[in-house]
Amino acid sequence: KILNNNLSHMSQKGFANIVLIVLVVVLAGVAGYFVLAKKLEVAKESRLSPEAEKPFVLVGRRQTAPNADLYKGYVVVEGRYSVNYSDNIPILGDGALDFTVDEQYRSKLPKRYGEYPQGFIFDNESSAKQMLNISDGDESICSLSGKAKIAIEDYTTELLESEVFDHTKLASVLSHTSPTIQKCKESAPAM
Repeated sequence: KILNNNLSHMSQKGFANIVLIVLVVVLAGVAGYFVLAKKLEVAKESRLSPEAEKPFVLVGRRQTAPNADLYKGYVVVEGRYSVNYSDNIPILGDGALDFTVDEQYRSKLPKRYGEYPQGFIFDNESSAKQMLNISDGDESICSLSGKAKIAIEDYTTELLESEVFDHTKLASVLSHTSPTIQKCKESAPAM
């Protein structure tokens, strides 16, 4: 009987030790997860922060377009994004996403002919639309627009005949509003 009590006491003590070890391992894992998540958040914020910005610098002509200057850099700007489905501009096409930069951010863009551009379109337009939660295909929508704070990189100014065409890559969306939608006016039925 004494032997059974000792074995029972030892198995309870062993079980308690195993539970304690498992509890310590789980808590250490949870703590490690939060530390790693915080490090990743800090790394992401440092990439997106204004301190991480690298002003655009001319690196030369684009190989694919002889009248296109390529600028390397990474900047954060704020402004208005818009899509107009009713305009069919030959260069941009129907439903092109464009971005108009707020006045106080224009000096971050490359100067062309002594002036800063007002806006640009995106080289990665389909990804940019996804990042801004814009979905094409609703024919009742003529246009939409909203405000956004974005990070851009690899800026190009391109001379096409008599117009300058600016385009860049949308690196990330830091914040944005839901788009304001302008519905198309229905035409009256013919009589």
